[in-house]
Amino acid sequence: MEGDQKSFLAKFFKTGKKWCIMENILNQFNEFDADAYLHALIIIAKADGIDQREVDFINLHSSLLGIDPSEYWKEDTDFSEFDSANLSRMTKMAIIRDCIVIAHIDGDYADVERKAITEIASRFGLKESDVVSMENWLKEYWQILEKGKLLLTGETQ
Repeated sequence: MEGDQKSFLAKFFKTGKKWCIMENILNQFNEFDADAYLHALIIIAKADGIDQREVDFINLHSSLLGIDPSEYWKEDTDFSEFDSANLSRMTKMAIIRDCIVIAHIDGDYADVERKAITEIASRFGLKESDVVSMENWLKEYWQILEKGKLLLTGETQ
């Protein structure tokens, strides 16, 4: 991720604003597996050390799901917990998307986080190219958000 994108994302979460991605997910499909979702996010949050913004993101989304995340944080979660047999591609990709978001929240998309995301994708039966496509889509999305912010506020880069 380029420096400007990193700083925008870090600033975005530092200001206390939240991206309520979960609301969009829940509106799109009914077979969503909250357990797999929370386990995946926590694996990524723990991958390079837990940042408070990661905790806030996960707690917010847990709340939207009506789940107390405290037990999830205590568990020693690993990749063996993923049973993706009943997950749709949309669910799998939504989980990968939010794992990538979590990995970027602290402004540093660490190699260990990317490897963990790729491992989760693999366990879901997804290809690395699916992860790359999602990373690229999110970069474009964040650029569009930044352009919109500049357009609406009249700020210059």
